[in-house]
Amino acid sequence: MVKMKEKKCLCPPNYFGARCQWQSQRISLTVQLKWQSIASTTVIFQVIIMLIDEHGRITLNHEQITYMPTHDCSTKFNVYLLYPDRPKSLSNNYSIRIDLYEKTKLNYWARYSGTYCNITHKCNCANDSFCLDSPICICSLHKFGRYCHLTHSICQSSNNPCQHNEVCVPTDDCISLKAFTCFCPEDYSGQLCQNKNNRIDVRLDETIISITSLLLLHFITIFEDAEYERITILKRVPFNQNILTIIVR
Repeated sequence: MVKMKEKKCLCPPNYFGARCQWQSQRISLTVQLKWQSIASTTVIFQVIIMLIDEHGRITLNHEQITYMPTHDCSTKFNVYLLYPDRPKSLSNNYSIRIDLYEKTKLNYWARYSGTYCNITHKCNCANDSFCLDSPICICSLHKFGRYCHLTHSICQSSNNPCQHNEVCVPTDDCISLKAFTCFCPEDYSGQLCQNKNNRIDVRLDETIISITSLLLLHFITIFEDAEYERITILKRVPFNQNILTIIVR
């Protein structure tokens, strides 16, 4: 006669107990980031949201978000951070820390932490990643995984799906391993930067240039069966030039 072994429940992070009957106490927050810049630049950030204990140490639970201002400006990210103790210790105070790193220029650093910088740690992060703390590795643009040793199959130089060899950014690995976003220059638009945009060159009077170097441009699109659409952009007049180039998408 075969004796059945005891069954055990595998709980998701937000539950615990022999039958996952207890809910872990946690902090839930919604993060929306706004990036404002006159220059049209391609910038990608890695956002690290951490739970900090009363001694200033980073707890094991944290969340990372890949943030692209031109793509995620209106996106709200919902995250939660679990307390390290179950149930939460009422005598401990916690805070939230949010760090932003420019994702395309990460360097590996050996670091110290703690109130008196007396805590050292070893990092197993890949050499082209950034070691924030022992459990936290910030991956470079085309790497992912806990220690950034895995490489995205999409967006490699040999199979860049973006036309004109433009910047290809893999979607956050928590969402998809195959999705991507193309960063198009002003001259092109579309999902793969496949559309050539219209270009208008405006010659400015010297009097206008002497007064201001910034201009507000208003574009009005009229539709037959819908209300008109108005878009306003801010353009800087190039130094020592009297021609302003406008790209119409």
